[in-house]
Amino acid sequence: CQECGKSFAIAVRLAEHRRIHTGERPYGCQHCGKAYRSFSNLWKHRKVHRQQLPGEGVGGVGEGLGG
Repeated sequence: CQECGKSFAIAVRLAEHRRIHTGERPYGCQHCGKAYRSFSNLWKHRKVHRQQLPGEGVGGVGEGLGG
């Protein structure tokens, strides 16, 4: 990282890390608007919405992602 000198073996991890410095949060929840720096954090957050509506499913969750 040019900002803090931290190094990463995987380029994607560097890109995610750089968002700490830029404040960028490109992965937004379509249900509540919360935004995250990484897709994995958004994916974890989506569980909140699945738990709110047990058995009903939430439109759009998992669509296009194989499930």
